[in-house]
Amino acid sequence: MKKTILVWISALFIQSATAQLVADFAASNTTLDCNSQCINFTDLTTGGTPVLWQWSFPGAVPASFTGQVPPAICYANDGFFDVTLIVSDGIDSDTLTKTAYIIKESVPGATVSPDPVIPFGATATLSASGGTSYAWLPVTNLDDPTSQNPVASPSNTTTYTVTITDLATGCSTTLEVTVFVLKDNNIFIPTAFSPNADGYNEVLYLRGNNFQSVLFSVYDRWGEKVFETNDESRGWDGNYKGEKAVAGVYTYVAVLTYADGFQQTIKGQTALVR
Repeated sequence: MKKTILVWISALFIQSATAQLVADFAASNTTLDCNSQCINFTDLTTGGTPVLWQWSFPGAVPASFTGQVPPAICYANDGFFDVTLIVSDGIDSDTLTKTAYIIKESVPGATVSPDPVIPFGATATLSASGGTSYAWLPVTNLDDPTSQNPVASPSNTTTYTVTITDLATGCSTTLEVTVFVLKDNNIFIPTAFSPNADGYNEVLYLRGNNFQSVLFSVYDRWGEKVFETNDESRGWDGNYKGEKAVAGVYTYVAVLTYADGFQQTIKGQTALVR
């Protein structure tokens, strides 16, 4: 009799030791549109008897719940949402996360073009699809904010949002696209020039691009202004008051306004070589 009890106890111990809590769950629906926003979840945990349930629903309301049977979980915004369940029987615990388990698309198939990159002064054609009407914001620098494919001409990097509506269902969704504007506000002033009539590097020019306005001034070592222009096509030929300026180091000041509105003042030195 004792031997039989020991065998039964040993078998019970082995069975308990090998039992493993495995978290699992299912949703009543995993794909939502604007007419179906709420979901019920069911605990399907196996391998033990949980006494603790901790649910996590990022992006939903409520965002978390403690208990075996959550209330209706509602998703107001479009996106792909993870769901996590942690279960415990007081001794062991297990965690399960289903990545992008819930998909909410108010207008299924709605898309927007990738983010374009354009140089300053250029344009980009945006595009959206999946709906029957489109409304873009901001309307500034768009040729037609109600077009499916408007042309954007921003002077700065701009994020546009488009509300895509399916008139058949009355559902709408809002997507965004960013137009990145590259600005090459460059400037170059030589560190030396040689007005010696050899045909090379005769004139000191301010070189660059995207200028809206310039004021380029050159001073001698005593601080006297020997040249000034607001025309970027004009440069200093090394003469002052009808005479050849002496060789040496001169200071320049360039006050610049670029086409995008950016302003800067640059100071430096250049050598006049005879």
